[in-house]
Amino acid sequence: MILPSADEFSPQNIQIEWRDKTISPEPISGPDENPQPNEISQLKFGEKWEFGETADLAISYSLRIAADESTAATAANRGFFLPNSGWYPTLLPATGLLHTGGEPPARWNLTVTVPEGYRVHASGDEFGKPRSAPKKLSPGEAVFEQRPGITFEPFVITGPYSEQVVQSAAGPVLLWSEHPVPAERAKRIADRVGADVAFFRTEFGAPALGKKQIWIIGCVSAQPGSQTTPPQTRRNCVTAPNSAVVSSDFFDLNAAPKLMETVDIQLAETWLQFPMQQGRYQPQFPLAALPNYAQFALEAANHPDERAAAVQNLLQRTDAVAAPLKTLVTVGESDSEAVRERARLESELFFIALEDRCGAHSVHQGIAYASRVLRGQSWSLADLRSAVEGECGGPVLEGFFRQWMHGRGVPEDFRARYMNAGAATKSP
Repeated sequence: MILPSADEFSPQNIQIEWRDKTISPEPISGPDENPQPNEISQLKFGEKWEFGETADLAISYSLRIAADESTAATAANRGFFLPNSGWYPTLLPATGLLHTGGEPPARWNLTVTVPEGYRVHASGDEFGKPRSAPKKLSPGEAVFEQRPGITFEPFVITGPYSEQVVQSAAGPVLLWSEHPVPAERAKRIADRVGADVAFFRTEFGAPALGKKQIWIIGCVSAQPGSQTTPPQTRRNCVTAPNSAVVSSDFFDLNAAPKLMETVDIQLAETWLQFPMQQGRYQPQFPLAALPNYAQFALEAANHPDERAAAVQNLLQRTDAVAAPLKTLVTVGESDSEAVRERARLESELFFIALEDRCGAHSVHQGIAYASRVLRGQSWSLADLRSAVEGECGGPVLEGFFRQWMHGRGVPEDFRARYMNAGAATKSP
């Protein structure tokens, strides 16, 4: 069983009951597995079961809302954000020959109870009316049906937000803010979000069945963080599927256009980050940079004449990161933020180089295929390579992947193509 991270969520008052008896988790022992501290435990039930016998396992605990609660004004005027991983217990299959278990039910209900006046955005399909819910709902209670493999992994965002619904070319955009957003700004946001979503749907397919709304949610108490933000540097406002979390000044009438870039990346995560699971033994990069690459692809589609200059800018930003060179496949959570930032930039450049080799549309379609086929599973570099090769029209990409994944730094031939004076570049 995997319990919430002690560093990120600080679970308190953990209680585990089996058949109304309290049991205690124990760390997994042995040379295998590389367990993460305070996260992976095993349960010993202490009795035999009859064949086909079932019973309830009840797990409860309290979670810290944010790592920097002192920055929030009061607990009464803020929301809380539970990301799509890490805060709920995950049951693992039992060990041994022919082991089974660990899979969630085909359908189960997530019940969220909040103070009056709070709004809730959560995974799954909400029961639209109290009478359609599986039970009589109390005030402030909402029920969301979860269907693993179809809906996203469980997440919850809730707070005392003012809501405005604005129509866009891609469907309704819900603006959740502390104060009402000026109508002119609301329309500009919805128009841009609608165009972004239309691009991602065309290039990377449908991310999931169900919800067509997009939520843009203001973060009042701290700076927002993306799903790809390292856990150790996240604040309490973290994005979720079908949404983007923004700073409070994003809703201002004269907000800087640059702020929209973070929204683009967060929206891309619905297509390219949330559907996948991070394998415990798989390299994080280049796959962790897929949303960043999707944002680049969006900008390149909107401004094709600026693509080469954007690549040059990425190369300069990569060179400006003061971090030791490491091969992409060896960078992980334990590395410094500088090392991870360099890996993220190099990974974005890797996908751009893949465009140069195969064409942007082929790369997008390969990624979309892998995302669709491997939804809810962990990706590997082999999966990515196979999917893109299938769309690329023949070239074997083994050498290309080896050069980028196992070399130190950006390959010189790619750098020369964009940085040498007078070098000609051609957008795919």
